[in-house]
Order: sequence, then C-alpha cells, then structure tokens
Amino acid sequence: MSNTKRAFRNVLYSTGGYAVQLILSLVVRIFFVRFLGREYLGLNSVYASLLSVISIADLGLDTVFVFLFYQPFHEKNFPVVKGILKLYKKVYRLIALLVFLIGVTVVPFIPSIIGTRVNLSGVYTIYFLYVLNAVVGYLNTYNRSLLIADQQSYIVSGVTSAFIIVVDLIQIIQLLVVPNPVVYMVIQVLGTVLTNVVITEFVKRHYAEVLNSVETSVTTNQMSTLWRNGIGGVSNKVGSVVVISSDNILLSMFTNLVVVGMYSNYTVLTAAISQIMQTISKAITPSIGQMGVESTEVENRRIFMEISFSIYSLSTFIFFFFFGLVTPFVRIWLGEKNVFPFFLTWLISFNLWLTLIRTPSWMFADSFGLQWAQKWKAPFEAIINLFLSLCFLKLFHLGIEGIILGTILSTIVVVIWYEPLSVFRHIIPSLSLTKYGKFGIPFLILVIEFSLVYWFETIIFKATLLGQIISFSISFSIATLTYCLFFFKNPLFSQLYRRICQLARRN
Repeated sequence: MSNTKRAFRNVLYSTGGYAVQLILSLVVRIFFVRFLGREYLGLNSVYASLLSVISIADLGLDTVFVFLFYQPFHEKNFPVVKGILKLYKKVYRLIALLVFLIGVTVVPFIPSIIGTRVNLSGVYTIYFLYVLNAVVGYLNTYNRSLLIADQQSYIVSGVTSAFIIVVDLIQIIQLLVVPNPVVYMVIQVLGTVLTNVVITEFVKRHYAEVLNSVETSVTTNQMSTLWRNGIGGVSNKVGSVVVISSDNILLSMFTNLVVVGMYSNYTVLTAAISQIMQTISKAITPSIGQMGVESTEVENRRIFMEISFSIYSLSTFIFFFFFGLVTPFVRIWLGEKNVFPFFLTWLISFNLWLTLIRTPSWMFADSFGLQWAQKWKAPFEAIINLFLSLCFLKLFHLGIEGIILGTILSTIVVVIWYEPLSVFRHIIPSLSLTKYGKFGIPFLILVIEFSLVYWFETIIFKATLLGQIISFSISFSIATLTYCLFFFKNPLFSQLYRRICQLARRN
C-alpha cells in the first residue's frame, strides 16, 4: 500500500473515531454538570491541567522514538527496531514511576491550587485516580508508537476510540444511577487499562517478526539523536504545558472553580478541534517521515506548501464557524449562564486560529526530528506567556481575558515565526520567512474581515439565537466570497480543489 493511501486511511479512521468521541464527550458533560455540578467540572479541569504539568517528565520522547523507527522500518531492519523498542520500554517505565512520585509530592499543595474555600468530597481520591490513569497510559506508549511509525495509526485510533466510546456510555449510565465523581474516574482508569491490553495483544500477534528477532543495540548515533531531540522535546513540552495547562491552574488560584468550569466548556471545544487537526497531522506525519528518507528538497517544499495552504484554509474556515456559532451552541448545550461575552469569545477563537495554523511546521519538525533545533523556542514562549498572564491577572485584573491575551501575545512574539523558520533552515532552505509571511497575510485579512462584519451584524440583529445565525450567515457568505477572490487563480488552490474532487469521486 502506498504512503498516500496509508495516510488517507489513517486520517479517515482517526477523524471518524474522534468525531464520535467528541459528540459523546459533549453529552457526558451535560450529565456531569447536571448531576455533579460546575465545581466538580472545574476540579476535573484543574487536575487534568496539573497532570499535564507533571507529564513534563516524559520529555516529549514519544515523537523522538517514532522518528528513530522510520529508517529501520523503511529498510525492514527488524533487529534494530527491536533494539529501539526495548530501550523505549525501559525509558517509559522509568518515566511512569517518575510521574507517580511527582504526583505524590504534589498532594500537600492541592489546597493551595484548588482553593481552601472549596468544600468537595473525594478531592484527594479523584486526584490519585488521575495520577494512576496517567501512569497506566505511559506503560503502553511503546506499542502505540510502533504502530504509528509503521503507518498503522488507524489501529491505535480505532481501539482507543472504541474504548473511549464504551467508557463514555458507561459514565452516562453511572451519572444517572450513581452520580459519584470517584466512580466516574474509576471507570476512566479501567478504560485506559483495557485499551492498553488490547493494543499490546495486537502488537504481539502482528509484529512477531520484530519481537522474535535478535535485537541490535542502539547505535551511538541513535543515542545522540535521542538525547539531543529529547532535550529539545522536553523544551517543547515545557512550553506547551505552561502555555496550555497553566491556564486552569492560574484561574483556580486567582478566581474559583466555577469560572474554571465555565472556561473548560469552551476549551473542551477548542481542544476537540485542535485534537482533530492533530489527529489528521499525526496520521500524515509518518508518511512525511518516510518520504523524508527518499525525497529531495524540491519535493519537500512542494509538500510543505500544499499542506500549509490546506491547513491555513481549513483553520480559517474553522475560525468562521467557531466564532460565529459557538455562542448559540453553548447557549443551547449548557444554558445562558455558561455563555461568555463577545470579546472573550473572539479572543478564544483567534487563539484557536493561531494554534491551528502552526500545524504544518509541527508536522515537518516531528517528521524530520527538529526537536533539538527548536530547543530554545519553548522556554522563551513559556516565560513570556507566564509573565504576561500574571501581569494581566494581578495588575489589570482581566481574569480569563488576561490569560488568553498572554497566550496570544507570546505566540506572536516567539513561535508563529520561529517554527517555520527552523523548518526552512534545516529542510527547505529555498523558502524564506518573508515569502511564507506573504503567503499567510490573505488568511489574516479574512479572519479580520469576518470578525468586523460579524460584530457589525450582531449589533444590527441583536444577540438573540436567530439574530446570531443571520449575522453568521451574512458574514460567512462575504468571507467565503473574499476567499475565492483571493485564491481562485492560485495554483495551490487548484491543487487542493483537484485533491478534494479526487477524494469525492473515490468515495
């Protein structure tokens, strides 16, 4: 099977499974809020963020190990694959132990993090279950990565999605019958354990040639790549954790769990959209990695620009739909009291757009092992983000708006230009930041145009459900027309259109 067909199959299974998961997770949230309340929702969001911070211990090594698998898989050198797999297993068992120990040491600080005024039962038990769930997940990472490197991520997605769907259904029944937050998390942990068991058994049956081969020790060059990219990986991990996961922790410390719960209603949607984009990109990344072994710079440039145009276009239309429809959706989904004001909704939407358009650079960085090259990006991003967020919270008392502004500004100042620049320097020297910046300007104009038109329309039609739908329809039509005027003669648009038509005919 060709790389393109494998990538398409991985994308299809990954996005299809995640779409079902997303719908069920939104339903679960309705029952969770109704039967356990917004404080427990906020508590779960804080604990999830806290475990993301603790997970810095894994150093972001999963993508580094996947990168190491590409060459031996391409050459069918299974002894080398087994040697890397054995090292992977040892490293991640040590990481699982480290995550558990760090998780235990955090326990005395929980009252300071969630607020001593919180009077909820099972606070510590729920936290330990979160730690246990993270530890169990690490014990099977090496098997997942073996499948991903072999472009079989659709199997990982299928098994994981199936168990998440089952867990969600059981949790809905549990919330109806026994609305207990501890039982809710026990079901979550059991789902993770069973997912690991099924994936492990699949690898044992279908990769016997790898597992039964005589292992070859990891070479000095591979160890050097592992350590260098591992350092770069932990750097990137720290940056992403501080930027994303610190939000809920800071909000719980400076506001309350109810505000955290309200904010998490929006972040669960943005995270779902980001996850779908990551699912698509991760399904394609192994194919890029395999092509990187074979392709020339000219071919790499062509692929990068095609992917960039596709993702920038998709991200911009996602912005239109999210910003225009998230308010009426939340109003219907969870009620008027959980709806954020117009400007805060725009900040969340714009931050989502900035996150999504970074995907092409992420894909190529992971495919070509550029973690070491980007080692300084994340610390600067993290420091600036934390500094700005605290300034907006403490000095200007901006609350959620301040945290998102801090994230947006740190992204613009540090990462939005640095990530593609590192790709150009190491993989595609014929591309420059100036050329890529000019490529992105029309998409930024579309985002600004839609925002202004939609704001003007909401003033005319008021903030009613019908008025917002009319406002969105008019704004979307104008923005879509502008998009066509910008790009209808662009060869990248023509190529994207041809690929969409080919997929449509194939299905």
